Amino acid sequence: MKQLLFFAAVCFSAAASAKSEAVILSPGKTIARHHTIEIGLRHQLLDSLVDAWFEYGSGNGVNPYTLDAGKNEVHALFTHVRTGKTVTAQGFYYQAAVADERANQYRSSTTDWPWRIRFAVPDTGVWECLVQVEVPLTGKMAHDVVLQNRFLYPVIKFNCVSSDRHGMLRVNSGQRYLEHADGTPFFAIGQNIAWADKPILRGFSPLMPVYISGYYDMLNYVNSLGDQGGNYVRIIMAPWSTGIEWEKAGEYSQERAWVMDSILKIAERKNMYIHLCLEMHSGYITHFDREYSWYAHPYRALAGKDSTVTEALTQQATLELFKQRYRYIHRRWGYSPHIAVYELMSELTFWQGYTDHKEEFINFHKTVAAYFKRDLEDAHIFSTCFGPAPYGKMFGIPEIGVTSIHHYGNNRTSNRDGYALINGKHPYTVEKRGFHRRWNKPFIFGEAGMIAGPVNAADPDDYEYCTDVNFHNNSWASCFSGSYGTAVYWYQWKNNGYREKNYPALRRFFDETKNITAYINPYATEKGLLETFYKTNAEGTAAIGWLHNTTYWWGNMTPDCSDRAKKKMVLPNDDDKTITTPQDIGDATLTISGLAKKQNVTITWFSTRGKGELLKTETARTDGRGRLTLTPPDKGADWAYRVE
Repeated sequence: MKQLLFFAAVCFSAAASAKSEAVILSPGKTIARHHTIEIGLRHQLLDSLVDAWFEYGSGNGVNPYTLDAGKNEVHALFTHVRTGKTVTAQGFYYQAAVADERANQYRSSTTDWPWRIRFAVPDTGVWECLVQVEVPLTGKMAHDVVLQNRFLYPVIKFNCVSSDRHGMLRVNSGQRYLEHADGTPFFAIGQNIAWADKPILRGFSPLMPVYISGYYDMLNYVNSLGDQGGNYVRIIMAPWSTGIEWEKAGEYSQERAWVMDSILKIAERKNMYIHLCLEMHSGYITHFDREYSWYAHPYRALAGKDSTVTEALTQQATLELFKQRYRYIHRRWGYSPHIAVYELMSELTFWQGYTDHKEEFINFHKTVAAYFKRDLEDAHIFSTCFGPAPYGKMFGIPEIGVTSIHHYGNNRTSNRDGYALINGKHPYTVEKRGFHRRWNKPFIFGEAGMIAGPVNAADPDDYEYCTDVNFHNNSWASCFSGSYGTAVYWYQWKNNGYREKNYPALRRFFDETKNITAYINPYATEKGLLETFYKTNAEGTAAIGWLHNTTYWWGNMTPDCSDRAKKKMVLPNDDDKTITTPQDIGDATLTISGLAKKQNVTITWFSTRGKGELLKTETARTDGRGRLTLTPPDKGADWAYRVE
């Protein structure tokens, strides 16, 4: 019976066009430049073959996830009518999802359009779209004749109009920042909103400040980040959240893919950019929750139950599965300029076997990046990231476009330590030269925050919940330490209030900073209770920076903080006193250097809270060595400034 049913599905070939249609699903016949047009299509023969595969399994029908360019193919050719420019976009298999509120989860649902093609339109003017499906069929049918079904849909026309969007991100010529395809500078103001804690719609609060988040919560946090001025978010495709492949090798959860669709739609609507981590390290280690560790990874069974992660990265069968998943990711989401960076591996240092098999890991990165760029023609930036050193040769390979590490610390000098990591002479790391001088690539802290402890081993998120001082200081200091954006903070992504108190001021300051990519020389200096992190342009005619009263740090500002077990948390036993407001520093001043000699300048001071209000404007003059003395504009905690 199975064979007869499968044969019946194939016999639909002669009438395949009867129910084969392609339509614009969104936004319509008019689309703004760099926005997305989505084509939905159905094809009677192909759909029947896919149904047979899902119902009867391997050996029957067509596996929709193995469609490959030049073989079984769903694609569209987009042609700009005036210029003749053509772009090919590949299709992907798609199921809708619906919210089951009673079960508190998404469930896959049927759709009239099981194939989708997405295209971010790069140029204004009239476009034509020609959709094509090719379905090669082989098997013991009609005396071993190989049947070929090829179908062209009617041409679809639409008009692209101008917009305020600037296109995909790339590394700028100075190798310090990112910029848009049209050369417009970009500065990342971002945060980790890495995952939903469980594959449910709505989370719950078992014990404050702990909160278990679901998909709805995650979407809320991403919306909040965009609403408060953030433009950069790091998402990790963890198997319990947006990771699409876990239960079975080579098959992808349409429910979790639906969540990733939703996140990207928010990013596109609010002009945000996603730092997308493709591989969560927890799935490639054994000392993790067994349900999501290497023990449960679907590739482990294929490589052999006693196999290592390194073997999975090098064996042809599993390497092809990696490529197949990345091909699906590229087709479903890689069309979008709002994917900023593909991070191939999270915290590589912790992957099983990395220390003894660095070359195999490097070769995997080269292979995957080449596959994206050559075979898939994907132009996105690639990265990888580490927890602690050593980084080996990984960041030196040309396939890695930006460098990234995770920097956590509790001490009072944590921000200065971060500056030293980027620029050299850090006492606690092998990176004596600093990331910029060693690799000459844009850098960002992909994660940042406090670490466990410091005294009673409380979860660091408990300290972070008591006060946003570390969140605040780290965000501002990192902006001027040489990175292409703020540190992408880890903790308190479930706290909309922290975003409201911090990101609007950051956004205003950098929106009003003309040509951020001109500021290429980072500095850090301190005197007494003041410290500053700042950048100057090459000519020394301008500077931007952050001035900080160092008494304003988490170790002083949390006197009544308790952890989730209601135990009062112990503060550092240092030589300064616990306070609730920053210590009065009197008439303290601080001198910065790196400016042109004997020039008249205007110093503009901004609040780092609220909406980033203008505090004060004053004039001054640099001395014969290009130094300028800064006097805080008020008795506050910290200030942003611009020197012109």
